[in-house]
Amino acid sequence: MFKGKKNASLVALALLGGLALLAYGFFFYHINQKNVRAAALGEEIALASETENLARSLTSLLSGTEAARTEFSRYFITHDSIVVFIERVERLGKNSGVAVSFSSVEEGKGRFTAYLTMEGGFANVYRFLELLEAMPYELEVARFTISVPPLPLQKEGALWEGEATIELLNFISTL
Repeated sequence: MFKGKKNASLVALALLGGLALLAYGFFFYHINQKNVRAAALGEEIALASETENLARSLTSLLSGTEAARTEFSRYFITHDSIVVFIERVERLGKNSGVAVSFSSVEEGKGRFTAYLTMEGGFANVYRFLELLEAMPYELEVARFTISVPPLPLQKEGALWEGEATIELLNFISTL
Protein backbone atom coordinates (compact mmCIF):
# COMPACT_ATOMS: atom_id res chain seq x y z
CA MET A 1 0.00 0.00 0.00
CA PHE A 2 2.79 2.27 0.76
CA LYS A 3 4.16 1.49 -2.66
CA GLY A 4 0.78 2.32 -4.29
CA LYS A 5 0.66 5.68 -2.57
CA LYS A 6 4.14 6.40 -3.76
CA ASN A 7 3.19 5.53 -7.35
CA ALA A 8 0.02 7.61 -7.13
CA SER A 9 2.00 10.52 -5.76
CA LEU A 10 4.50 10.18 -8.57
CA VAL A 11 1.74 10.03 -11.20
CA ALA A 12 0.05 13.08 -9.62
CA LEU A 13 3.34 14.90 -9.47
CA ALA A 14 4.06 14.01 -13.12
CA LEU A 15 0.59 15.21 -14.12
CA LEU A 16 1.06 18.43 -12.19
CA GLY A 17 4.51 18.89 -13.75
CA GLY A 18 3.06 18.25 -17.22
CA LEU A 19 0.24 20.71 -16.59
CA ALA A 20 2.74 23.26 -15.30
CA LEU A 21 4.89 22.81 -18.44
CA LEU A 22 1.81 23.07 -20.63
CA ALA A 23 0.70 26.26 -18.85
CA TYR A 24 4.26 27.59 -19.01
CA GLY A 25 4.41 26.93 -22.78
CA PHE A 26 0.97 28.45 -23.32
CA PHE A 27 1.87 31.64 -21.46
CA PHE A 28 5.23 31.97 -23.22
CA TYR A 29 3.56 31.48 -26.61
CA HIS A 30 1.12 34.30 -25.87
CA ILE A 31 3.89 36.52 -24.52
CA ASN A 32 5.88 35.86 -27.69
CA GLN A 33 2.85 36.78 -29.84
CA LYS A 34 2.41 40.01 -27.88
CA ASN A 35 6.12 40.82 -28.36
CA VAL A 36 5.84 40.24 -32.13
CA ARG A 37 2.78 42.51 -32.28
CA ALA A 38 4.52 45.17 -30.15
CA ALA A 39 7.57 45.07 -32.46
CA ALA A 40 5.31 45.46 -35.53
CA LEU A 41 3.53 48.41 -33.90
CA GLY A 42 6.90 49.95 -33.05
CA GLU A 43 7.95 49.68 -36.69
CA GLU A 44 4.65 51.23 -37.83
CA ILE A 45 5.13 54.12 -35.40
CA ALA A 46 8.71 54.65 -36.61
CA LEU A 47 7.55 54.62 -40.25
CA ALA A 48 4.69 57.04 -39.51
CA SER A 49 7.09 59.33 -37.66
CA GLU A 50 9.57 59.24 -40.54
CA THR A 51 6.78 59.96 -43.04
CA GLU A 52 5.57 62.89 -40.95
CA ASN A 53 9.10 64.30 -40.69
CA LEU A 54 9.52 63.99 -44.46
CA ALA A 55 6.18 65.76 -45.02
CA ARG A 56 7.25 68.58 -42.69
CA SER A 57 10.57 68.85 -44.49
CA LEU A 58 8.88 69.05 -47.90
CA THR A 59 6.38 71.61 -46.64
CA SER A 60 9.22 73.70 -45.25
CA LEU A 61 11.14 73.40 -48.52
CA LEU A 62 8.10 74.40 -50.58
CA SER A 63 7.29 77.39 -48.40
CA GLY A 64 10.95 78.43 -48.41
CA THR A 65 11.11 78.43 -52.20
CA GLU A 66 7.67 79.88 -52.88
CA ALA A 67 8.93 83.36 -53.69
CA ALA A 68 11.61 82.00 -56.03
CA ARG A 69 9.11 79.67 -57.74
CA THR A 70 6.68 82.55 -58.21
CA GLU A 71 9.43 84.72 -59.69
CA PHE A 72 10.61 81.84 -61.87
CA SER A 73 7.11 81.12 -63.18
CA ARG A 74 6.80 84.74 -64.36
CA TYR A 75 9.32 83.94 -67.10
CA PHE A 76 7.31 81.05 -68.51
CA ILE A 77 4.01 81.24 -70.28
CA THR A 78 1.40 78.52 -70.07
CA HIS A 79 -1.88 78.03 -71.84
CA ASP A 80 -3.56 79.64 -68.83
CA SER A 81 -1.37 82.75 -68.86
CA ILE A 82 -1.22 83.40 -72.61
CA VAL A 83 -3.92 86.08 -72.38
CA VAL A 84 -1.73 88.01 -69.94
CA PHE A 85 1.15 87.82 -72.44
CA ILE A 86 -1.05 89.09 -75.29
CA GLU A 87 -2.29 91.97 -73.12
CA ARG A 88 1.31 92.86 -72.25
CA VAL A 89 2.30 93.00 -75.92
CA GLU A 90 -0.72 95.18 -76.74
CA ARG A 91 0.08 97.47 -73.78
CA LEU A 92 3.71 97.62 -74.98
CA GLY A 93 2.45 98.81 -78.38
CA LYS A 94 0.17 101.39 -76.81
CA ASN A 95 2.99 102.70 -74.60
CA SER A 96 5.28 103.05 -77.61
CA GLY A 97 2.62 104.76 -79.74
CA VAL A 98 1.90 101.84 -82.02
CA ALA A 99 -1.49 100.28 -82.71
CA VAL A 100 -0.87 96.52 -82.32
CA SER A 101 -3.29 93.73 -83.05
CA PHE A 102 -2.91 89.98 -83.16
CA SER A 103 -4.07 88.70 -86.54
CA SER A 104 -3.75 85.05 -85.47
CA VAL A 105 -2.07 82.76 -82.97
CA GLU A 106 -1.03 79.12 -83.12
CA GLU A 107 -0.41 76.86 -80.17
CA GLY A 108 1.54 73.67 -80.66
CA LYS A 109 3.38 71.25 -78.45
CA GLY A 110 5.94 73.38 -76.64
CA ARG A 111 5.56 76.42 -78.87
CA PHE A 112 3.33 79.41 -79.34
CA THR A 113 3.40 81.54 -82.51
CA ALA A 114 1.71 84.92 -82.81
CA TYR A 115 1.18 86.97 -85.96
CA LEU A 116 1.01 90.72 -85.31
CA THR A 117 0.04 93.71 -87.37
CA MET A 118 1.01 97.20 -86.30
CA GLU A 119 0.73 100.79 -87.38
CA GLY A 120 2.56 103.86 -86.18
CA GLY A 121 5.41 106.27 -86.84
CA PHE A 122 8.73 104.75 -87.93
CA ALA A 123 10.49 105.58 -84.65
CA ASN A 124 7.54 104.22 -82.66
CA VAL A 125 7.42 100.94 -84.61
CA TYR A 126 11.17 100.53 -84.21
CA ARG A 127 10.90 101.26 -80.47
CA PHE A 128 8.10 98.69 -80.19
CA LEU A 129 10.42 96.08 -81.73
CA GLU A 130 13.15 96.97 -79.23
CA LEU A 131 10.73 96.69 -76.30
CA LEU A 132 9.31 93.44 -77.64
CA GLU A 133 12.74 91.87 -77.79
CA ALA A 134 13.51 93.14 -74.25
CA MET A 135 10.48 91.40 -72.70
CA PRO A 136 11.43 88.93 -69.95
CA TYR A 137 10.50 85.95 -72.10
CA GLU A 138 12.53 83.86 -74.44
CA LEU A 139 10.97 84.83 -77.71
CA GLU A 140 12.17 84.91 -81.26
CA VAL A 141 11.08 87.49 -83.79
CA ALA A 142 10.90 85.17 -86.79
CA ARG A 143 9.76 87.86 -89.22
CA PHE A 144 9.43 91.63 -88.99
CA THR A 145 8.53 93.88 -91.90
CA ILE A 146 7.57 97.53 -91.98
CA SER A 147 6.51 99.61 -94.93
CA VAL A 148 5.19 103.06 -95.65
CA PRO A 149 2.43 103.68 -98.18
CA PRO A 150 3.71 104.64 -101.67
CA LEU A 151 4.35 108.37 -102.21
CA PRO A 152 1.17 109.10 -104.18
CA LEU A 153 -0.92 107.62 -101.33
CA GLN A 154 1.02 109.22 -98.51
CA LYS A 155 -0.53 111.97 -96.52
CA GLU A 156 1.17 114.33 -94.15
CA GLY A 157 2.55 112.26 -91.25
CA ALA A 158 1.86 108.92 -92.93
CA LEU A 159 1.93 105.95 -90.61
CA TRP A 160 4.15 102.95 -91.18
CA GLU A 161 2.55 99.54 -91.32
CA GLY A 162 4.24 96.44 -90.01
CA GLU A 163 3.83 92.73 -89.66
CA ALA A 164 5.68 90.43 -87.31
CA THR A 165 5.80 86.77 -86.43
CA ILE A 166 6.98 85.98 -82.93
CA GLU A 167 7.56 82.58 -81.39
CA LEU A 168 7.63 82.00 -77.66
CA LEU A 169 10.41 79.58 -76.82
CA ASN A 170 9.54 79.41 -73.12
CA PHE A 171 5.95 78.34 -73.67
CA ILE A 172 4.77 75.38 -71.61
CA SER A 173 2.07 73.63 -73.55
CA THR A 174 -0.61 71.39 -72.11
CA LEU A 175 -1.09 69.60 -75.44
